[in-house]
Amino acid sequence: MADLSNISILDHEEISDFIFINRDNWNSPQESSEDHLIEIDNNASINARFYFKNPDSTNILLFHANAESPIDYDGLKQDFFSINVNLFVASYRGYGNGIGTPTIINSLHDSENIFDYFKKVLSDKNANGPIIIMGKAIGSLSALYIASHHNEEISGIITESSFSGPKYCAEISGVELTQDQQNELENFSHELCNSITSPALLIHGESDFMIPITEAQILFDLLGSKAKDIITIPEADHGNLVILGEEYYWWAIEEFIYTHCNISPY
Repeated sequence: MADLSNISILDHEEISDFIFINRDNWNSPQESSEDHLIEIDNNASINARFYFKNPDSTNILLFHANAESPIDYDGLKQDFFSINVNLFVASYRGYGNGIGTPTIINSLHDSENIFDYFKKVLSDKNANGPIIIMGKAIGSLSALYIASHHNEEISGIITESSFSGPKYCAEISGVELTQDQQNELENFSHELCNSITSPALLIHGESDFMIPITEAQILFDLLGSKAKDIITIPEADHGNLVILGEEYYWWAIEEFIYTHCNISPY
């Protein structure tokens, strides 16, 4: 199992400052949605918003991208509902009404607390549908971390605009790594991804300037999943997959649910 103690370089302040764009704006939940505050400890809490359709739907736990917020998914609620999905969007320390300072290491630690909280919320609502873990950009790391530890509890993992591992975070942040640190980060990625056996879907923009599609291709090769697919959106860059992908984007997720969750997306 991938050991977080071997990648402590990722707690470097320069990496955290570059990766996490702390957004403290918030709004009131709309119909069929509710807010949750996940307490990590006395000094850290995390905001989440749950868009609930019905107890029989597929349940997606989504870790959003670094410049997003759970409230950004208000406009996508109906799209997820249209493919029969309950969507739980989790954030990072300090975002929205949360407290604390986010780092890559604590976001991975926190993902376990979030997953446990998510399962309790589903239990309270008698929502017994299959679980899919989803991550966008930096959120894909948390999704991969959960998938690697809970293959038997989930029906699959979906990543969007993902990278091959945490080494890429250090590289784009401009932090210089020693050869030993590079090796440790690469080994962590290999162990993390190789241990994932759940079905996987990777969605990526062909023109992504922030995270090149080659990163998704490396991740695809590393995954231990036997059932895996990579979908590319022509002309899409880092922030407009849903817009340019349109029906193709939603079809890919819908087909993944139908194939691997033994449940109709309708």
